[in-house]
Amino acid sequence: MSHIESDGGYISHQGPRYPAPELLQGEQNESRAADWWTLGVLLFEMLTGLPPFYGDDVEQIRRNIQSRLLELPDSLPSSTRDMISKLLDPRPDRRLGGY
Repeated sequence: MSHIESDGGYISHQGPRYPAPELLQGEQNESRAADWWTLGVLLFEMLTGLPPFYGDDVEQIRRNIQSRLLELPDSLPSSTRDMISKLLDPRPDRRLGGY
């Protein structure tokens, strides 16, 4: 099922726009680690105005998630940077909340 956006386009509910790295590698287990990743993406975007692995298209976003290091603005408090970096740890077994 799709949802109509305010600009008239459609959003697919098949998966998140910024999926956890393990989901991109085909690991479809029932781990909560991917949910914590999504929280990290949401917090990053709320606090900075941009998503953490921005790209011009879905494939670029996926490449960025898999290969680009997370860059956190110095303007964020150190405790916030620490929390977001732990939520967006690419290793699900080390991700905050995911173990």
